[in-house]
Amino acid sequence: MSECIVKVVGRKPNAKKKSLSFIAVCSKLDHTWFTEFTLENFVSAYKSALKHLFLLPNCPWSKLESYENSYLDNLQDQLSLLFYHLRFRADLFTYPQIKELLLYDNTEDNCLLKSPIEFVSLIKASDVYTITAFQLVPSVKGIISCCEYVTRFRGIGKLWSLIETPFMGEVVVLGFDEALFKIASQEVEQAVKCCYWNENSFEAIFGLESGDILLIKCKMKLAANSKGVFDSDKLSISSKHILSLHSTSIISISGFENLIFTISIDNMLKVSICSNQNIELKGGGSLKKRLNTDKLKCIQADSLTKKIFLGTEQGKIFVYCLDNLSPKFLYMFSCESCIRDLDIKYGIVYVGAGACIMAFSDNKESDLLSRFHPQLEDCEITCIRYAKSKDMVYAGYSNGMLVIWHALVFQLLLALKIFEENVVRIEVDEKNGLLAAANGYSEVKIFRL
Repeated sequence: MSECIVKVVGRKPNAKKKSLSFIAVCSKLDHTWFTEFTLENFVSAYKSALKHLFLLPNCPWSKLESYENSYLDNLQDQLSLLFYHLRFRADLFTYPQIKELLLYDNTEDNCLLKSPIEFVSLIKASDVYTITAFQLVPSVKGIISCCEYVTRFRGIGKLWSLIETPFMGEVVVLGFDEALFKIASQEVEQAVKCCYWNENSFEAIFGLESGDILLIKCKMKLAANSKGVFDSDKLSISSKHILSLHSTSIISISGFENLIFTISIDNMLKVSICSNQNIELKGGGSLKKRLNTDKLKCIQADSLTKKIFLGTEQGKIFVYCLDNLSPKFLYMFSCESCIRDLDIKYGIVYVGAGACIMAFSDNKESDLLSRFHPQLEDCEITCIRYAKSKDMVYAGYSNGMLVIWHALVFQLLLALKIFEENVVRIEVDEKNGLLAAANGYSEVKIFRL
């Protein structure tokens, strides 16, 4: 994400408004232009932005208080400093009143920042079940998602608690072209808690409440697109098998190549090989002794370093490597709150803990590179993902917010409310430049990056 630099470099009388206009030089990429505005106009535009955008610092000014050179010089510096701190805030620079204030007159090549994301499509994946997790399948523009049945009132006209169903879960396959569309769904007799896509074997792996694995072999089959036209093959369900693995509910799955790593609510970690529509247990065991009173919350495997990262309820991250396909403990480091989600890319561990986004170096010292607290009231992070191609971290929150954070300069770019209810999961498709998000109402949204 390119920065937009605005520096106030001078001032001149504004006879029309009986005030002073501040001269600012603006630059974006290889474009530079000058603009001018009064302090009153800036304060009005900025206060309007404060009402509609999130996490902006308060405006310390109301009007021009003096014509003394020392005061005006200091004011110029303060305005430049504010713009510098907000140089990556695409939502601010694309806000209509701020955009008009800093107008660049070449409309065919507008240099002001574009928003980091653009809404594309929305679909309700299920009318009875709530999504617990989903995975993008970029190679075929598909999404596999898993759901569980929740007996609670869900909204006007939908008394979900009165709906009778013999099933407790569902697997849904979605596709996306110009819009999202449903390809297939299958109900399951128990709640489906998590999922993982194995590209090598073209299989979807689901963790069940019983501790079993639901393995679905997928294939490409002629199906309708978002416009109802049968134009090409789409991701579809071929066959399914239920295989025993854990004795209690599986809460998270990760993996690389043909290896999958699963954790369950009784603090068990297992390493398995997935091939030929079968799951073969290779190693792992109980982590109760090491965790003591702590509980596992999430798992993330790094295909580059072949390490396994485990996040816990008490804010610890345990790091393992593989020794003859058995997990071997390496080191541990701590955060301040419950670990909700992890993502590991290129030697950096991105952590969603409590309401904070944190970045640690992947080594025994585990240096804290950055910590960002967005000051959102009564909410916590639910999911986090990093996109190398954009150098951005995307974090979903329990109040429906999506926060986008620049990973190189550790700067907030955008804070946007994308759902009324919690963001259950976000996934990034760097190949197609898309971000997908789901909420507790089983709504799935696609955004273009």
